[in-house]
Amino acid sequence: MSLKNSKKLQIKKQNQEEDIVRDFLKQYNYEYLKMLEQGDSSLVVVAFSQKLQYQVAVKIIKTRGAINQVNLLQVDKEIQILQNLQSEMYVLKIFEKIEEYNLGLLAIVMELCDCNLSNIFQLNTFSIKQIYAMAYQLLEGLRIYQEYGLIYSQIQPKNILYSKSQNKFLIVHYGFFKPHKYSFSQKKSDLPSISDISSEMTNEQRLKSLYSDVFSIGLILTEAFISRQLSPEELKNLKSQIIFNVFPFLNNYENIRFFDKILLKMIDQNQDLRLLPKDLLYNLKAFEIQDQYLALFKLKKYLKKLLVLNVEDIIKAIHYDVLEINLKMKQKNYFNNIQNTNN
Repeated sequence: MSLKNSKKLQIKKQNQEEDIVRDFLKQYNYEYLKMLEQGDSSLVVVAFSQKLQYQVAVKIIKTRGAINQVNLLQVDKEIQILQNLQSEMYVLKIFEKIEEYNLGLLAIVMELCDCNLSNIFQLNTFSIKQIYAMAYQLLEGLRIYQEYGLIYSQIQPKNILYSKSQNKFLIVHYGFFKPHKYSFSQKKSDLPSISDISSEMTNEQRLKSLYSDVFSIGLILTEAFISRQLSPEELKNLKSQIIFNVFPFLNNYENIRFFDKILLKMIDQNQDLRLLPKDLLYNLKAFEIQDQYLALFKLKKYLKKLLVLNVEDIIKAIHYDVLEINLKMKQKNYFNNIQNTNN
């Protein structure tokens, strides 16, 4: 198969998938606007909610062959928990779950953010004030999740969203948290039980998972300080050495107090010396936390391009930022078909 034909088939498949998604969302009064992410087992789109009268993000999961029944039950339980946390400032708002059994589609409708932390890292160098504010928001969000029994185990920049209008960071894992039946909050008794779908954890295992989340955020803050991604070797060293041995130049950093009270308490190689979010937030009170510094971030504008091969598909351009029309490929195939017919 030629490269052109392969590209054409890929475009055709993408357009067909978007049509299916558009019809699926329309059943629930959502107007499909554009694709944000597209993978083999899931995709994320922007849609307009007729009920809410504003744009939302929709995470669509292809359930056939991608998720078994236990996972679906887990997603249901986690969505119920998250919907009970909608009043919390640093928790991503989940509006509803919709599904189409015949199509094998399950979707989670949530608030729309501007980008993820990976995008911000690519375009920005963090000031100390921005690191303070980000540390507070991430730890506050993590504290809430952990109190209600939700564990991530590995938080990455791509799983942290940023909303410019609300000027805040939100940790998200699209309904695939690792739940456990332990909690530091009495409030959890009012929420759906998830002990039926999670394996029982010992107290040691529970604490290890909680500290693992704290460690992950500590690594993210470290990357903000050094203005680049950690190398595999540096990551390995941070698990066995103190940060000042891995990055000697930080010994001369003017804000050394933040390392002593916060960062070292998050990524200490000795897990017993790490602190949980509640204690770290208490230590953060010694620093000036001003969220307005986060509004200074430069954000990348994403343009979605539509390549049109058929005139009748031009109507789809209203859902895209850039339109490219290439009817020559269509015309060439048309004349090839005529020639083959005459022969």
